[in-house]
This record gives sequence, C-alpha cells and structure tokens, in this order.
Amino acid sequence: MLELFVIEAEATWEIDAGGSAEHQMIIARIKDENGEPVVGLKKKNLKVFQLGKLNPGAVNILNVNESNEDSGNLPGTYSIRLDEKESLLTGQFVFALVVTKKGPTLPGAKEGPPVVQMITGQTLMSVVKLK
Repeated sequence: MLELFVIEAEATWEIDAGGSAEHQMIIARIKDENGEPVVGLKKKNLKVFQLGKLNPGAVNILNVNESNEDSGNLPGTYSIRLDEKESLLTGQFVFALVVTKKGPTLPGAKEGPPVVQMITGQTLMSVVKLK
C-alpha cells in the first residue's frame, strides 16, 4: 500500500534589511495521510522544480529549517531557502515541491529481498515579484 504525504505550501521572497528580495523561499507544512505532522525531514527528502519557464528544472536548495514544538512553532513546518539564479527578474514563478521518505520495510516475495516502501507527496505553488 502506498502512503502519501499531504503538503500545504506557499512560496515567498526572503527580504534583506534594505527591502530588496534576496532568495526565494518555500514554507511547507507536511502531514502524513492521518493528518499527523511529519517531522525529521532533511534536505535529501525534498526536491524543488521551477516550472513555467523555457528550461524548467530542479532548483538547488540552500538549506532547510524545521520548526519544532519546543520553540512554540508548528511541528511538520519547514522553511526551504532556494538558490534560484533568476531572483533578480520580475514576474510569476511556479514551483513544484516533491517530498519523499523511506517508509517501513515490507517482506519481499517468496525468497526475495525485503521491499523498502517509499512515502511521497507533491504540490504546486507560485510567487509573483513585481519589482
């Protein structure tokens, strides 16, 4: 049985002290199919793709920060800072976020190796830069 993540995400801009847009960011809340927050995800579990441009493709993730209950934030919430070279351009940017994580190991077919189950989810979001 395939397990899925439920993802809510918004794209935004990281603004520097002078008010200029620096890096694009994605804020994502990730839950399992039972509605429980998914904690402990790392950069290796996340992939971001920029769509809607001439050469769509993967975007380098600079870092991923997870909010946690200890700091009073929402568990399962991640800020994903992107290294997107087009951040100086204006317009609408469309991203896809794909999340994968190894799930439980299931017994394999008779005399076969065990099967590692993958849990996955994806979502689309956009952000507009006016100037």
